[in-house]
Amino acid sequence: IQDPLSDGLYVGLNYFPAPAGGDSCSVGYWNPLQVPTGAPPLALLPQDASVLVNNINGTNTGNMTPMYGALAGSYQVANTLRVTYPNDKVIVVLASDGMPNQCGGNQDDIGWLANNVVAPEFNNNGIETYAIAIASGVVSAMTTIAQAGGTSQAYDVSQNTSAFAQEMAEIRGTALGCEYLIPDSTTEFDPYNVNVSITIDGGTPQTLPQADDEGDCGSGDGWYYDNPTDPTMIILCPSSCQTIETAQENAQQVDVDVKFGCPTEVN
Repeated sequence: IQDPLSDGLYVGLNYFPAPAGGDSCSVGYWNPLQVPTGAPPLALLPQDASVLVNNINGTNTGNMTPMYGALAGSYQVANTLRVTYPNDKVIVVLASDGMPNQCGGNQDDIGWLANNVVAPEFNNNGIETYAIAIASGVVSAMTTIAQAGGTSQAYDVSQNTSAFAQEMAEIRGTALGCEYLIPDSTTEFDPYNVNVSITIDGGTPQTLPQADDEGDCGSGDGWYYDNPTDPTMIILCPSSCQTIETAQENAQQVDVDVKFGCPTEVN
């Protein structure tokens, strides 16, 4: 939250168990978000960081794990944000040191949660879910959640919880550094007149060539459209995405510029 590289991000928090609801699984305890109260709007970093930090430092929750309620309520908020701010990317980060309980039946089964709560949000609404395992006993379960949420595997801080901030920084880079929504415009969008460049720490901008798709990227730098015939998003090739993630992990400033109007450079 206090990392300077988080400048410009909007963040909200939900705790489970909910401070006001005890061990209840009622979805209403997580929608609206608990912090900031009544969010959205969310807390904007860095100016609202103290609101979040003070709340974290002053909040104690119980020992149970009503994960279903927390996930379901948080997704409701995420979808409200997704519709309200269509040009922004919305993600959910789940961190837990325990297996789901208190809700009963299928709602306490990690596989059911992954398939029936997490996966539909990714497949139908494009909301990625990142998972952080705080205890070694939940690494496999958190990976199940992450895979259903389109993010491959859990971040494991069970052996070193002080690495939590580092893992959040990696999530920030992965989630926000490689995909860019094509903004709405009053003028007609021309997919053949778009160029993308990366600038690291104020250096010389590097213009990236366009690829047909991820397979066409190979091991080189570049970018491609999510749908060549009806593009809505610009996606960086794996090599360029890794360049950004590495720079962010090294606390370097990264600027990605998308320019419209000039003939596209292709690979």
